[in-house]
Amino acid sequence: MSELLKRYLGSYSQRHWATFAIFACLYWLATPPLNAQDYSAVQAIFEKHCYQCHGATKREGGLRLDRGKFILTGGDNGPIVVRQDSDKSELVKRITSIEEDRMPPEGAGLSPEEVQQIKTWIDADLPNLPMNEDAANDDSRLSHWAWQPISRPALPTPKGDNSLDTNYIAFNSIDSFIIQKLREKGLPQSPLASWTDRLRRLSYDLHGLPLSPINQPALAAHESPEEHYGRVVEQWLADPAYGEKWARHWLDIAHYADTHGFERDQRRQNAWRYRDYVINSWNHDLPYDQFVRQQIAGDALAPRDSNSVIATGFLSAGPYDFVGQEETQNEVLRRQARADDLDDMLTQIMTSLCGVTIHCARCHEHKLDPISQAEYYEMISLFAAVRRSDRPVDYLQLKEYDESQKQLTQKIAELNSQLRKLRNNGLDLADVVGGGNGFGTGKFDAGIDPATGNIQLEKRGFLDNLRLNHFSTVNTVGLDGIAIPDGLVDGTNHRLQVTSTGIEIDIPDTSGACWDAIRNGPVNAQHSLQLAGVDYSAGHNMLGTHANVAFSIDLDELSTASQKEFARFQSGVGYFGQTEREGATVAIFLDGFEVAKFEKLGRLDGLYPIDVALQKKHRFLTFLVTDNGNGIGHDQVCFIDPLLVIDEPSPNNTEAQRIVQAEIGRIELELKAAQLAKDQLQSPIRYFGITSGTETPIFRLRRGNPEDPLESVQPNAIRCVPVAMNLPAITTDDERRLAFAQWLTDSKNPLTARVIVNRLWHYHFGRGLVDTPSDFGLGGNPPSHPELLDWLAAELIEHDWSIKHIQRLICSSYTYQQSSLKQDSAYAIDAQNQWLWRRSPKRLDAEALRDTVLSLSGCLDREFYGPGYEDFDYQEEYAPVYRYKPANEPSLWRRSIYRYIVRTTTHQFLATLDCPNAANLTPVRDHTTTPLQALALLNNDFMRDQARRFADRLQQECGNDSQRIVVRAFELAYARQPSKSEIAAAMKLSKQTDLETLCLMLFNSNEFIFVD
Repeated sequence: MSELLKRYLGSYSQRHWATFAIFACLYWLATPPLNAQDYSAVQAIFEKHCYQCHGATKREGGLRLDRGKFILTGGDNGPIVVRQDSDKSELVKRITSIEEDRMPPEGAGLSPEEVQQIKTWIDADLPNLPMNEDAANDDSRLSHWAWQPISRPALPTPKGDNSLDTNYIAFNSIDSFIIQKLREKGLPQSPLASWTDRLRRLSYDLHGLPLSPINQPALAAHESPEEHYGRVVEQWLADPAYGEKWARHWLDIAHYADTHGFERDQRRQNAWRYRDYVINSWNHDLPYDQFVRQQIAGDALAPRDSNSVIATGFLSAGPYDFVGQEETQNEVLRRQARADDLDDMLTQIMTSLCGVTIHCARCHEHKLDPISQAEYYEMISLFAAVRRSDRPVDYLQLKEYDESQKQLTQKIAELNSQLRKLRNNGLDLADVVGGGNGFGTGKFDAGIDPATGNIQLEKRGFLDNLRLNHFSTVNTVGLDGIAIPDGLVDGTNHRLQVTSTGIEIDIPDTSGACWDAIRNGPVNAQHSLQLAGVDYSAGHNMLGTHANVAFSIDLDELSTASQKEFARFQSGVGYFGQTEREGATVAIFLDGFEVAKFEKLGRLDGLYPIDVALQKKHRFLTFLVTDNGNGIGHDQVCFIDPLLVIDEPSPNNTEAQRIVQAEIGRIELELKAAQLAKDQLQSPIRYFGITSGTETPIFRLRRGNPEDPLESVQPNAIRCVPVAMNLPAITTDDERRLAFAQWLTDSKNPLTARVIVNRLWHYHFGRGLVDTPSDFGLGGNPPSHPELLDWLAAELIEHDWSIKHIQRLICSSYTYQQSSLKQDSAYAIDAQNQWLWRRSPKRLDAEALRDTVLSLSGCLDREFYGPGYEDFDYQEEYAPVYRYKPANEPSLWRRSIYRYIVRTTTHQFLATLDCPNAANLTPVRDHTTTPLQALALLNNDFMRDQARRFADRLQQECGNDSQRIVVRAFELAYARQPSKSEIAAAMKLSKQTDLETLCLMLFNSNEFIFVD
């Protein structure tokens, strides 16, 4: 290209851009400038393009653009504007994007002018952005019925004349509301059910047990049927069986169980105390507002009142990820498990008490209800310090108990030490393991970690990161060292060094696992302290081990420290674990030479004596405990009274002997008194509940991710409820939960009373006035009888929150006492019986069916309260194993409410009958009809065994009179007399097969399984 051409093109380009610049300036002058102060124009753009997805009623991604403060805070992914810098603002990036993330996602998008208006406004630092708006007040969702105050409606007035239509009957105010709807829908009432049907219905509803001649109150001569029915209601509300029945309903929504759940599913041995609290509270008609307050903050309300403290078991009743919160070393997993735990706790509270699905706001703004993600985390922060734990009911009592026990234990140890010296009977190796001198100075329960040789005070489970066949010295006088043996590691046979001088012994192959420590006392999770009928927990010293472990005693060091010579080692060794046979093997060595061996010990082998002669040349006494290569399981081995007998002559002087014996006698009396005082100490009651742990700040989490915290939040309650919960910025755990409990039970809170009366209605009629009993929000269904719902809620509050008052009204109403028979004309209008023109048939739930069968057979154990019965065989492993067994022994015949509930291993028979899984909240139980249910009722071992026992009962009561037997069977099973044809058919079946078969058929009949 020639230089002339280059100069020409360059000149042309300059002329071209100059011309463009001139025209651009003319265009700018001709176009009105954008007004950077005009927020109203930006708001109009948002309204046109954005409010459909990011407004008051719908907030995709947690983003709301209809109010100033929400524009600033942004959505789930953080702020969307960077003040004075539109190029860095996410809002501008999204509205100008040409990718799939463009906003709005559909349509033509924003015009260039609209984009420029927003950019200019951002660059000018968001002028005129209103920040004082009350954005909640114009949220249309706040008009939802559930957030409105409870107002006591007037009773419906009859239409036409001044009396109710003669086609309808009202026994109380409830019926007036029901009749009003029936009139509107053109539906009739059904006639009253028969007297027996009403009593049977009432018996199951209030007690969960069958009606029988035994529990029917007799009709007094002066009573009308209505008066008698009312007396029956009062008597049965006062019966202790009432609390057992209704506690089961409450425990469903608390998803109570006796184990943690998750992968370890560990036992909660003291969880039952909360179950008993619920039974007791319902029986005594504890005002519902007090019942709620105690369950949220009972420990803060009355810290020395055991009932009030145990009530907080409600907060801890759900599953607990023990591995995620306590065992894992991964902090990310810990934070996730903690977030899940708090979510479960808050979800349980808000769904069960308020009917609010607040967990929907964990990751984003609630899609249906006016609940923001920030509000969710504000409520989470109410429980920022709460931890689930097995704990004493009274910490002050625990402190007093521990101090008394410590003093008495020390005194007993000192007295035992004096006796040993006077009797010259030896040095205690269990005391040495506890860090003592062998004469009682050691710490009980202290031990040595087999993995490191370090002193271990805390209980431990399976040991991690084990270094097998590694000898670790122990920094305790008299203990030389310790190791975890395994004769075969990586395909190589090993010998094991067992002393600091290098002595080795042959060792068998083991599982290479190890548990807890060697202890001055029992090991962690000791199966038992008894063997062959002897209790070794008192009056004996115990050196506890768990296979696999090897440890050596330095006899020279102990001899030097005690200035004694040792003649013998004497003890008893036994297998104190669960395995009956071939659990573990024990071997004892002197300086590497085996001197005693006890192979394949089990519980049934009892206690073996050990007596090993010692000489001055012997230095090391070695103990080896191995698992036989079949896994350590419950391989708990204990050495009882392990003594190094002192080699000293007794005094020859008779007077000296007399003085010694007198001193021994005195000390023995003092020791006996101290031991008695220790035995009589009342151990503090423990329960599985909550404690106040270390408080951690709570942040709003982007998409609910604990690893992506946003701004911090302060404790508060949801704003859609017209009750404020004002808390200062700095509060204690007790203050927060107390304030929350007061907020829940404030008479102006429209949710708490409505939710519980609806639940009562649901359990009595099989369907609530709101048929989504744990969702009163916009995602749930509206009430079928809103005026009745509010009337019942107001009635509850005005009658001191008495649950029994509401149930008395329900059970006494005509609506409740109606027949369940079908009327074709009404059925055509309302097949689902939403308007209650009849009583809907109800099937017995799993527990009621089981309890009824036990009641009819005469086997039902009516013992109240206490630890639950365990209908399984338990095996302690890393993940405990629960294997259910046939319920054919009296210890398993208590009411189902007392069953020990395992969270991850459901009871197959009960689960088949729709017993809920305790891992989940269960506001409404499933009602399925499956072939498995019929097969279970016919063939399950429990059903067949109870049918046989029912037959035995009938024969004992009626002798060989077959007709009397049939009549009695019908009376017990159906609470009525059989017809002639039924008697004939039943007698024929019994004759052709046997009485047991007849009883089993009665158990499988619809009339037995259905209440109506």
